[in-house]
Amino acid sequence: VRLESCTMSAYSARGTAVQHLAQLRRSGHSHCAARCARLHVPLVRSPPVSLRHAVRIGPPGKPPLHRARHSHTCCSSNPDRDTALTEQWDRAQLLARKLEIAVNEEDYGEAARLRDERATLVGKLSLKEQMMLKAINKLRTGEVFERREAIEELAELKDQRCTSALFDALHDPDGKVSERAEGVIWDIFCSSGDPVVDSRLNDGMLVMQRVPDLEDARDIFSEVIGMAPTFAEGYNKRATVYYLLQEFSTSIKDCERTLELEPSHFGALSGLGLCHIALGDFKSALSAFQRAVQVNPRLLQIASYMKELEVMVAEDDENKEAEG
Repeated sequence: VRLESCTMSAYSARGTAVQHLAQLRRSGHSHCAARCARLHVPLVRSPPVSLRHAVRIGPPGKPPLHRARHSHTCCSSNPDRDTALTEQWDRAQLLARKLEIAVNEEDYGEAARLRDERATLVGKLSLKEQMMLKAINKLRTGEVFERREAIEELAELKDQRCTSALFDALHDPDGKVSERAEGVIWDIFCSSGDPVVDSRLNDGMLVMQRVPDLEDARDIFSEVIGMAPTFAEGYNKRATVYYLLQEFSTSIKDCERTLELEPSHFGALSGLGLCHIALGDFKSALSAFQRAVQVNPRLLQIASYMKELEVMVAEDDENKEAEG
């Protein structure tokens, strides 16, 4: 249902794209229309890879260690206790990484110390947290069959604190591991921690299938944002609707808010790039796509757009130099 609710009619999307290209040509922006057509990216289309797959950012290279800055849970009975548990969890993962480095460097004295410190700390965690740490360790260091098992274990737990390992798994050489990791990340993206909020998000996704009801979908996602203002997916879904309504600048604002809350949201990054293409800002589009692919190399369609955009940006730079 979640996948289908993010998909619009291809026939309707093609028709809208053709109309928008015609408007660009009539208004004297034929060069922009021609270049978008060459890129094979309709200016208005069904939620594309990003807005259909959804949007997270990071510096060049490997995705950064993800640490959620905003809890998806809309309320907490004891925020101080939650903070302490988060610190223990982060410390346990840090010790695991340091232990791995010490073993690789054959510093066995330091490795023994880190092992004992980590064992003491892990003993203070809940059973669920201990299960998560075990699965994460398998995902990072295990054989292929162990990594596949670990992904399924993390899928059952569906805890936001697993996302760092899951983002790393997007780069796993085993295609089944990376594909499953992407699906689990999406499940976590779409989970606020509040069943009422999640239910309304799903309502909006179902309404979004019906093109005449896009305004209703927008209103539902706005309601979700009002209920859970730090839930990134509410903004991401509303960005999708604004894109389909051709309100590209407004969609960009929601994409940017999504990224403030979920900095590695590859769906929002992809959507951000598509909005910039629609506005003719190819350099910004290329930058957004590069960040998206750095986080999730599985975005093959976005990677293919990047090749054309690189040529177009180079042409723009040459023209500016010639005019200057």
